[in-house]
Amino acid sequence: MKKMIVISVILFLIINAFAATFSNEEIIGILLMEEEEKLARDAYLELYDLNFL
Repeated sequence: MKKMIVISVILFLIINAFAATFSNEEIIGILLMEEEEKLARDAYLELYDLNFL
């Protein structure tokens, strides 16, 4: 959990540092991708707990 928070903060800082070079659509896409990755991680952990992986 702490690792995901650190990654989120780093990603946020990177996005802010380069915000002038990214369009709003690209920033939204990156943030959505981050949420997608969190969901995938949760799904994999759940499947692992259920012995599917």
